Amino acid sequence: MGYILGDSEFRRDILHGDLAGRGALVAGIHTLGLIVGGLGTAIVEHRFGRKALLLAGLALSATCGLTCAATTTATAFAAWRWGAGIGIGVALASYPALATELSPPRERGLIVSIANGCWTVGLIFNAVWALIIFGVLRWSWRFYLIVATLPGAISFVLVLFFVPDSPRWYALHGDCESAARCANRTAWAMGYQGTPLCAEEVVSLCSRSRCRAISHKDQALLRRAWESIRIIYKRDLRRATIIIQILWVLSSIGAALAYWINTLFENLHLSNVYASFVLLNCAAIPGNVASALLTDRVGRNAFFAASMLLSGLALIVVAMVVSSAGGDDVNGLQMDLSSRTVPIVLATCSYYASLTAVYSVLYVMVSELFPTDVRSTGVAVCSTFGRIASFASQFVNGALIDQPATLLLVGASVLCAGGFLSLICPLTEMSRKPVLDGHNDLSSEEEDRLLQGGE
Repeated sequence: MGYILGDSEFRRDILHGDLAGRGALVAGIHTLGLIVGGLGTAIVEHRFGRKALLLAGLALSATCGLTCAATTTATAFAAWRWGAGIGIGVALASYPALATELSPPRERGLIVSIANGCWTVGLIFNAVWALIIFGVLRWSWRFYLIVATLPGAISFVLVLFFVPDSPRWYALHGDCESAARCANRTAWAMGYQGTPLCAEEVVSLCSRSRCRAISHKDQALLRRAWESIRIIYKRDLRRATIIIQILWVLSSIGAALAYWINTLFENLHLSNVYASFVLLNCAAIPGNVASALLTDRVGRNAFFAASMLLSGLALIVVAMVVSSAGGDDVNGLQMDLSSRTVPIVLATCSYYASLTAVYSVLYVMVSELFPTDVRSTGVAVCSTFGRIASFASQFVNGALIDQPATLLLVGASVLCAGGFLSLICPLTEMSRKPVLDGHNDLSSEEEDRLLQGGE
């Protein structure tokens, strides 16, 4: 969305020059869609499988994204962007749970980080096409939006044909035949050539667990969803839930600034803005690599804290460079900042890389701390708080867009606060530990460990 906000045609014809109002609305309305999609997933996660919800989210986001390209008013654009946000919200609440439940404990951090890292491919894809469409061809933002939506449609096809569903979800819901089929498909894809798992073995495994198979008929859908929300706030999970919510809020406020980086660069008259954004999004690759390699080795809490602090430090560096130009007003800068494009872009690259690592490890933490029977609910509820904060912060960012140093320092302060909180109130380290299937599986020892925040 940042590339479109920076396009003069879009600002003239759709926003009518109103960045602080209409601009903040179209940037933030997507977040409200994420909230609806995430909470909707929490309501229906006991009725539909992980894969079905993921496919529904991808289909909805692609459809609404393409429709956005045909709109002529800010209201219509915002409405369809809200719909796309709902679809992405469903996908974001579903795929971390699916990746977590398909991963062996020893490689869970690596696999979930790789799954999260695929967003980087999309970011680079969008940046390259923004350079081509806006910077070289000078085409309309509508062409860009169509091209940017295509990966979602392709993802739908790939998930449909190549990704198995969660055997844990099926087993927990009493469908042992489907659980065995999905488990065997996953095992064969990993090179297993032994005896296939049968439904009777799944029944035996479930009988050893204290989690009870969930029946769709024993509770109404909304009642079951409400019970799931209550579970994540009960004694054994309350501390983890609240801390993750706060961390998500702080990281979302810091990340919301990314929507405005393109506009900020344009206002500062930096050179080669769209080419710089290709570099910025490529900078997310080191963040993904670091997350994949270090999440299991260093530990979730330490890696998250370091990433938050580094992203905040990067914004402080950019703010210092901007302030050195002679003020905190883009209309009163005393020197041409185009000569300082390199240090600004390099520091912003560090911000992008660190922020990518933040979200990679955040999804790892939230997915593995909640049991299977409330995993999507936990992800959805925790992320909702962050998305509300992200939406509200868009209006603050829009109001401060002409005061770049202040805007950057506000974002830096929030990110650093999240880093320190992660160090002061660490969550349970789940590296190399199996995830739980039911909230009743929490033993007294595990409860104490969750409450104490670590081993």
